[in-house]
Amino acid sequence: MKSLAKPFDYIFLLRPVLFYPVWTVFLAGAVSVHGASQGYGWPQFKIGAPDGSWGNFWWALVSYSLLMGTVFILNQLTDIGSDKQNSKLFLIADGHISTETAVWEGVIILVVSFLISLKTSGWFVLVWFFSFLILGVVYSLPPFLWKDRPIEGLTVNLFGGMTTFFAGWLSVGNPSGAMVFCSLPYIFAVGSVYFLTTVLDANGDLHSHKITFAVRYGKQATIRMAILFDSIAIILGFLTHDWIVFIPALVSYFLFVFLIFKSNDLWLNRITRLPILLLTLMVAFYFPIYFIGIFGIFFVSKWYYHVRFGLNYPSLNPSQSN
Repeated sequence: MKSLAKPFDYIFLLRPVLFYPVWTVFLAGAVSVHGASQGYGWPQFKIGAPDGSWGNFWWALVSYSLLMGTVFILNQLTDIGSDKQNSKLFLIADGHISTETAVWEGVIILVVSFLISLKTSGWFVLVWFFSFLILGVVYSLPPFLWKDRPIEGLTVNLFGGMTTFFAGWLSVGNPSGAMVFCSLPYIFAVGSVYFLTTVLDANGDLHSHKITFAVRYGKQATIRMAILFDSIAIILGFLTHDWIVFIPALVSYFLFVFLIFKSNDLWLNRITRLPILLLTLMVAFYFPIYFIGIFGIFFVSKWYYHVRFGLNYPSLNPSQSN
């Protein structure tokens, strides 16, 4: 069975579990086009462009997914030291896939992603370009290495939330002021979760000389920033009448406050993952076919990590996650 799972290394190098937040925010952008056209209420969501065409949507979704897969590979290539220290993402760090092979896979997927993006619109291609430039090059590569700096790392993650939302919006609609306004609660929601991820990785990042937000400012200050950003997401979600983000952000607020009093690794890990899970489920109710992607990735990942490495992953138990 292990030999059967080994070829999947090249698929899981793309970190498909991280496609959850990408797809969720992307689909939220597509949903918001129709929500905005109906006065920011609780829309009867129908995916597709105003003329009923689905073509651009699917091309954009595949292109952006592959682009993020390339970004995740690039991030792993530049994070080998901290990944070893944090005992995660070991496909490259532990030599299961060579760095040369990972580079070639990333290049090929990036080219395919770009070619597919040409099937969409000029606005989408522009978002594609800036996403790769900031999320890939500026975030992970020298001389920039913004992932290793507190404010810069936060800035890139906020930018990623924005461009992913824009990509979803542009897959079915045209750019507008409403696109920017509707993206704001998602940007702050993404930021709130990012703060908690830096707390989870703080020890390994410190040993690898990465000065992330949690390393620079400490656990409690970082958790409070997560609460602040989540509070802003709640307010903005209410102002836009976007209940898809408002409800998960409101639930997350109480979970984040709980971390002020009990912030051990177990609870940090669980609460860091729950907001995106709640948001994902909210989006899936608008776009039910997404449930196939949610459960498909979950069960294939469970099988792969169990057979290949003897791990129970994905899991809310931090001691068994990669």
